[in-house]
Amino acid sequence: RVPIILVTALDSREDLIHGLNAGADEFLAKPVNGPELRARIRSMLRIKQQHDRLRSTLKLRRDLANMIVHDMRVPLGAIMLYCQLMRQRGKLGPEDRTDLEVIDSQARRMDAFVNDMLQIAKMEGGKLILQKTRVRVNDLVDHISEVHSAVAESRGVHLHFDLPEEAPYLELDASLFDRVLDNLLSNALKVSRSGQTVRLKVHYPEPEEGVDGPTLHLQVLDEGPGIPEDQRDLIFDMFKVVELSEPEGLQFGLGLTFARQVVEAHGGRLWMEPNEPQGSIFHLQL
Repeated sequence: RVPIILVTALDSREDLIHGLNAGADEFLAKPVNGPELRARIRSMLRIKQQHDRLRSTLKLRRDLANMIVHDMRVPLGAIMLYCQLMRQRGKLGPEDRTDLEVIDSQARRMDAFVNDMLQIAKMEGGKLILQKTRVRVNDLVDHISEVHSAVAESRGVHLHFDLPEEAPYLELDASLFDRVLDNLLSNALKVSRSGQTVRLKVHYPEPEEGVDGPTLHLQVLDEGPGIPEDQRDLIFDMFKVVELSEPEGLQFGLGLTFARQVVEAHGGRLWMEPNEPQGSIFHLQL
């Protein structure tokens, strides 16, 4: 981008603000002093050079990170494959089998993290193409409930699904949307203690005639410790790490960044509000 210096006979503060808002980088009022103009030009060129170097460095760093993340898929795939082969051989003792399950679950967790990183890179580069099909959100919820119900039971957490009987078909990328729901529900279970409740509610607002309104409002509610007000926007930032004191050391990773970008790619919104008397409510609206 070429820096723009606005030279004008107008010199009021309002004119200065209007010129800068219009895209100018610098402002000079007539009559123009030659040495001052040349000094301003040199200053703008220095800023442009620094900006170009910074942008080049960030691109190199981003490309390197994407390459490393992509290359991680091969060893992770090998770990998961050998875990499967060791199970099939059936020569493991109870303790070894438990250790193998831990290895496999952590490898799959890292694989999901890698996939989120690659998807985020595609979104930021404008290369992600949504594979939309006609799907019912109720069916996607039924799919993820099978896995998370078992996790909730093992932790002593009550998991409830509030789904309307009638569910319309929506144009969604089912694979990406399934992972969004998985991320939201996983986070809610992570922050919940034994005896607490996690709820997933789905509502399909009635469309008003002649008005483009939301077609889906999904909520995930938990009774965990909640998120401090000054950190509620940071949990969606891929460059920020939000760590909760309870449960000790729990961090929000890239899952929420990925989820918000997927929802926004569908033309929707994802945001968080506090639950009462404690906990969080994540709203997803299309």
